[in-house]
Amino acid sequence: MNVSCSYPLYINVALNMTLHPILGSTEITGPSGNGTYTALMMAFKNAEFTTPLSDSETLTVEDTIYISVLIPDLAAGTFNLKVVTIYASPTESSPIKYYLLQNGCPASDVSADQLSVVTNGNGTEARFAMKVFKIASSANVYLYADLSLCTAADCATTCTSQSKSDLSQNIAGRVSIYLDAADTSYNLDASSASGFSMPWTLSALIFSWILMKLM
Repeated sequence: MNVSCSYPLYINVALNMTLHPILGSTEITGPSGNGTYTALMMAFKNAEFTTPLSDSETLTVEDTIYISVLIPDLAAGTFNLKVVTIYASPTESSPIKYYLLQNGCPASDVSADQLSVVTNGNGTEARFAMKVFKIASSANVYLYADLSLCTAADCATTCTSQSKSDLSQNIAGRVSIYLDAADTSYNLDASSASGFSMPWTLSALIFSWILMKLM
């Protein structure tokens, strides 16, 4: 059986640089049931989105990573890809969802340095920069993205409170990746907080508190 895959050239180069990239994929259906497409979600080390993260590399809280969601075989000019929501959960089956992106815009209680939109809804790829975080009492973070295929006009988003509350998008599918970051303790006690700084601990606690408000 012959099997082949096609990717943009820079993706081929990036994937050749690591044996085990942090990569998720899913099949989504086009609008009105027209065709199916493979959507990919990848984590990169650099803002140029050329050096993928390996699942064997250690991440630490407050590291900045770069998330790409793309559909390699989506013809430019037909539909655009838009990431409607991004949320984190402590496990694959957990009902807990901490929203980072809603209706294509950073959630209202998420700071700009925690998650920023590089591009979204403007083509076949959406890009985001985010700081690594951990969910209290969990050693893992599962990151999920809900995807929509739409025309350029329908994908357009102005990130104001009005637009975020009024927009609704048909979800074509969901793709996810798994992140594992070092330093799991949220205890402020000095003996258990050794190995990371007090500013990191406070930042992690504050962000965890912000996420709990979103529930």
